[in-house]
Amino acid sequence: MRRGIRLSTVIAVFCMIGSSAMAQVLLEVNRNPIDQPETPVMVGEQDPTIITIDGASGAAYSLTFSFAKFPKRFTPKSKNEFIDLSPVSRPIESSSAVAGGLIQPGAMPGPRVITVDGMSTGGTQVVASGILDSTGHAEIMLSPGIFTQDETFTAVARTVDQGSTSVSNSARVDVVLTMSANIAFIMAPGSIADIRGPVMEIGANSVNIGNLVFNVTPATQYGNSLTFADLSVGDWLVIKGEFGVTDFIANEVDREDTEPNVRLTGRVQGIGPAGMAMLNASVFVGVDTQYFDYTTGVPMSFSDVQETMPIEVLIGSGEVFPHVTQVLLNSPIEPEPEPEPEPEPEDENEDPPPPPRPFCS
Repeated sequence: MRRGIRLSTVIAVFCMIGSSAMAQVLLEVNRNPIDQPETPVMVGEQDPTIITIDGASGAAYSLTFSFAKFPKRFTPKSKNEFIDLSPVSRPIESSSAVAGGLIQPGAMPGPRVITVDGMSTGGTQVVASGILDSTGHAEIMLSPGIFTQDETFTAVARTVDQGSTSVSNSARVDVVLTMSANIAFIMAPGSIADIRGPVMEIGANSVNIGNLVFNVTPATQYGNSLTFADLSVGDWLVIKGEFGVTDFIANEVDREDTEPNVRLTGRVQGIGPAGMAMLNASVFVGVDTQYFDYTTGVPMSFSDVQETMPIEVLIGSGEVFPHVTQVLLNSPIEPEPEPEPEPEPEDENEDPPPPPRPFCS
């Protein structure tokens, strides 16, 4: 029996191979650097996962998962079972490319981004192997559902340079249900929903900033003599908006120069172990995320973030994984309707809804 896995994690591997025989592999999980082998990290069953590998141009790489603990409801498969990658064109080498855990010469170059939609569970599995591109980079995106809550496994990144020097690093990974959170508070129409970011799509009466849809209305105001007809995909927009009945409503739209970070402003709708729900989307935090009070600039922490608190978060532009680099707490807002708690399910045995989809710019 094969099973899909839902995974929202980014495992990044940075390989620094110098002229000497000594080399170092830095493994990152959800943008969290793994400084020592077997450093514990978490991933989410209901979240996506991206794995990036950076190193010497032309170096061969492999990423393997070795499962140590399985949920009782699943039976581990043979260690010879590999990932089902049918939706992706030739992203992984055959098992002969990785023999005895070592990458063999002639591994094929992989695309810059590989998407993994499913894999089998059990033993040691080769998740991806290939050749780092001309910039010394590779990315592997793991779709939600790849892992199951309470699983434990070791992620091992290994590189082989042109001189056949093999180096590796590893992380001990525990699977939680989600790093984000289910929506605990529903935002009433009129609640703040501001954004600064790139236009990904334009509809008849709407613009998509990342994967958030903002509807324009006859009351929408435009800055600098701008009109809706002037907007193009790729434009950097500053939208002052609000929650509508379904999507968001754009009250004010302006076009500005591209910025390095997308900015989302809204109330916290739920808090997870390493992420938050806001603007009906999930965003994730890491060890490098910085926290400040919006008005005073006083340093804060993740523990200071509270449900229904208005915040502004910064996410790198073009990120497929919504890693928050900075959180500004207590963002100023105009008077608005108070959030309402999500109703309790009528059936106490009913499974809670999944977290909102990750924001993607």
